[in-house]
Amino acid sequence: MASQPEIRLVLGPLLYNWSAEKRLAYYRTIAEKAPVDEVVLGDVVCAKRLPFLKEADLEAAEILRANGKAVTFATLALPVHDRECQEVAGVCDLLEAGYDVEANEAGALHRLRGRPHRVGPFFNTYNEATLAGLKRNGA
Repeated sequence: MASQPEIRLVLGPLLYNWSAEKRLAYYRTIAEKAPVDEVVLGDVVCAKRLPFLKEADLEAAEILRANGKAVTFATLALPVHDRECQEVAGVCDLLEAGYDVEANEAGALHRLRGRPHRVGPFFNTYNEATLAGLKRNGA
């Protein structure tokens, strides 16, 4: 009989335009009180917010980990400019710091190729061959 997959409750990234302080307070509450196993951090919507949130998200990651939560960092869903692509690269580099990374666009997949990562909800995978290719590349 095949074993059942582990069921985990994962809180996705915030989509709201909250200040770094409000964001950090929210994640403190999640760390201390929410019955979630994992939290996805990062801004997937707007690259303009990233410079203001980076430090808060890194601090939130440490608070969440200290409270037994797994942490994954998500990349932008649609980077356009060089600065945004550099932000995606920075998130991908968080693998080296021991965080899981969720790719939400093809440039991130290229950077993560051959290393363990996740593919986020902003990717459409319509067939098993694509899914197999993603898995072969580390997803």
